[in-house]
Amino acid sequence: MSHLIRSTLIALLLAGLLVACATPATPAPTLEPTPVPVVATAIPDIPVNQITIPTGEGDGTIKATITGNGDIAVMIHKTRFDTDVRSYWTPLVDSLSANEKLRIVTYTLRNYDTALKDGRLVLDYLRAEGITKIICISAGIGKVCTDLQKEPELIGMVKFPGDNLVPIEADFPKLFVAADADTNGFSVNLQQAYDDSAEPKTFKSYAVSAEGPAIFSVPDVGLQVLTDITDFINEIVNGQ
Repeated sequence: MSHLIRSTLIALLLAGLLVACATPATPAPTLEPTPVPVVATAIPDIPVNQITIPTGEGDGTIKATITGNGDIAVMIHKTRFDTDVRSYWTPLVDSLSANEKLRIVTYTLRNYDTALKDGRLVLDYLRAEGITKIICISAGIGKVCTDLQKEPELIGMVKFPGDNLVPIEADFPKLFVAADADTNGFSVNLQQAYDDSAEPKTFKSYAVSAEGPAIFSVPDVGLQVLTDITDFINEIVNGQ
């Protein structure tokens, strides 16, 4: 190979190298990260059971709904005129059911005359189930929880306005919940019962017109009432 040809080849090789260096390299394709599916943590369903408690009077029974299976029971009653007693108290039941230590029992009183017996039959049922700690909540017929105040299982009480409200002499925590303009005018009775009850006790009054747990559905107030009651009960439970 002549000197001229060799020089030409070298020159062409150098020129190719220069062009290659001057041309920007094609970037490697960017791989998008594979999305990681978000899997929601499964929350166990809260057990809800419908039961009937025999009254011992012919084929008479008390209808009840039990929400949760904790070791501390919350007894909540209403009269037989409520076709779905649990629905009436659903906001509070839902709020309390977040506490896995609770077993919430909503039951329908057969009538006014059997109210005290019905409350005791529910208490006896819970005793048979091994429950030794109970919080009682009443509205309308206020004498039910009052009648049970000396039972050793009672560790707390929530009272709405109602008839036959008398002082609570027991030394467990008590919460009295009133609407300033209660449609039945029972708030005055509740205030008097609170004044004459033993400590510890708390009185909560809300500037609305509502009867009993109907206060839960009042805008701007209902959520606060639910929070106050739930906090009160959870505080009792946490102290056990």
